[in-house]
Amino acid sequence: MTVLAGGCTFSPVKVKQASLAGKSGSPHHAALVISQELRFRPVSQTDSYPIGPALADNARNVTGKCFQQVDAVASEQGAASLAADDLILIPRVVKSNSSRGHGKFNLTLVVEWTAKDRATQKTVWLKTFTADGTEPMGSTFTGFKHRR
Repeated sequence: MTVLAGGCTFSPVKVKQASLAGKSGSPHHAALVISQELRFRPVSQTDSYPIGPALADNARNVTGKCFQQVDAVASEQGAASLAADDLILIPRVVKSNSSRGHGKFNLTLVVEWTAKDRATQKTVWLKTFTADGTEPMGSTFTGFKHRR
């Protein structure tokens, strides 16, 4: 007798961070909030891709090239306590979704970045970035490989 079983898996997402050229762009010191929510973020309710570590690594990579010094912390409260830092940077996923249709797998990720003045806690910059990716579905045997 042959038995087939289905189930969800939680496969690691391997993302190679791009090397950013040049020196730090700003003489400021920043506290980067790498929250629990960002570190353990799945893509959607139906598909679980652990993209949080890649998002956290990207945040460290980008801010490390933008500021003279970056201190990674787990919360805004922790960031506010760092007197040497000028800014608090908060990356946050505001939307993530995956869908299938017309033989393609589609992924959308929306990340919001907030910069606050550490001393006053006032927002000095807010920017939302949207990234879309599409991959052919392939056959039922290679569809999962393509989705990863």
